[in-house]
Amino acid sequence: MNNLHKNARTTSYSREQMVKRVLEQGQPVEQVARSFAVSVRTVRKWIGRYLAEGWTGLENRSSRPGSAAVQASWWRKKAEQLRKDYRLTAQEITTKLDLARSTVAAWLKLAGLGKLKALDPKSPVRRYQRERAGELLHLDIKKLGRFEGHGHRITSNRKGRTLHSNHVARIGLRSSLQILKSQNAGSAQMVELLQHSTHPYGY
Repeated sequence: MNNLHKNARTTSYSREQMVKRVLEQGQPVEQVARSFAVSVRTVRKWIGRYLAEGWTGLENRSSRPGSAAVQASWWRKKAEQLRKDYRLTAQEITTKLDLARSTVAAWLKLAGLGKLKALDPKSPVRRYQRERAGELLHLDIKKLGRFEGHGHRITSNRKGRTLHSNHVARIGLRSSLQILKSQNAGSAQMVELLQHSTHPYGY
């Protein structure tokens, strides 16, 4: 494998020359490193590979890991199990397994366990379901302020204005709008409004 990246400082040929100059010609490692514009550590590395593997050891190697990350998979499953069974936080799992917190947090996020609420069962959807349309009545009540007279921006007088309030009641299905003019509209007035509201479907 002799594919070189653009920033490669040496080739298989230059590595052979380094080895020959040191082992065959007896040149100092420091001198060889300066002539090839590399570090002393690089020269020693290629000499060590040559002594261990021969000339084939001077070829480029793949950066691919030599073995699959089986252990990482086991640790990841262990972290997920602690999260599900004991509801531990990422920091607590990190302490127990002696792993990096960022790694544990990434595993939990990928598994959909990034937040503790993900472990809680989803509540069922509640719907008000009736056999016929119009059997349910929706009532909205809102309190609105009402002022008498002009504001202080016009009269330059902040006193003397009277504040009243109306309660607006809207019955949804009938689309009726009535104003309850008392300051404290009681439940009796609400009941009276409902009794006089004709049901839109005649039930």
